[in-house]
Parts: sequence; C-alpha cells; structure tokens
Amino acid sequence: MLLLALTGAGIGLSAACWGLARIPNLVLAPRAFLVLFSLAFLAYVAGALAAYHLRSHRSVAVILAIGVVARLILLPTTPSLSTDAYRYLWDARVASAGIDPYAYAPTAPEVAGLRDASIYPQLNHPTWQTVYPPPRRRSSEQCTGSRRAAWPP
Repeated sequence: MLLLALTGAGIGLSAACWGLARIPNLVLAPRAFLVLFSLAFLAYVAGALAAYHLRSHRSVAVILAIGVVARLILLPTTPSLSTDAYRYLWDARVASAGIDPYAYAPTAPEVAGLRDASIYPQLNHPTWQTVYPPPRRRSSEQCTGSRRAAWPP
C-alpha cells in the first residue's frame, strides 16, 4: 500500500514538473508557477512520508526512478527564474580562455572576443566582475568541460 502511495506521489511530482516545463517564462506566470510548485512540493511531502516507512530495494528503485523522470522532464527547459546559469557559463568560458573572471567584467574590452549571441545577452549585471566563489567556478569549468585556466584559483 505504501509503495503504491509512493508511486502516486511520484506521478504527481512528475505531472507538476511537466506543467512547469511547459511554461516558457515562469517569471511572467507567477500564479501558474506557484500552483505547480506547491503541487510538486505536496507530492514530494506525500512521497517522503510514504517512503519513511518503506525498507525494501523496490522502494529505493521507485524513488530513484521518480527522481530521474522528474529531472528528465525539466532538463530541456531554459532557466527563467534566475540568470545564474548563464553567468556560470560565462565565467567558465573566460577561465578556459586563461583569463581571470575576477579581473574583468563581461563588458570589459579585454573579454570582448568571448561574447556571443546566446550567453552574453542573458547575463545579469554584465558590468560587474564575477561575484561567485572559486569552488563554484571550478564546478562550472568541470560541467562545461573547459580546462583549468593558467591563473591561480
């Protein structure tokens, strides 16, 4: 019975994620976002309560499957609530070119050759040098596959 409740919660979570993925810009649809996010949260709580009492390998498999499905549903969506992902990519691009992202803002002439039409226009506060700490920068470099830059961390 609890495994069935866990599966139902997973279906509810996946449905909420599917609804969120269909909204192109969540900032422009605050009511829809809040309703769907609330539903996703309630499904998560229901699943967590059901999973608390389960101790089988099958329940672990169901939990992992739900997590994978929910993330796969949201994977092709573009970020619309935050522009941080674009800044992470920009900082990784600058670092992979061997330039310290703490030295120049994206609008600086020293990094003009790194600008493009997809990431650069999405940057929030392009007149600021990066504000993110080195561990975050390193993780961005790893995620983008860029090599470590020739400057100190």
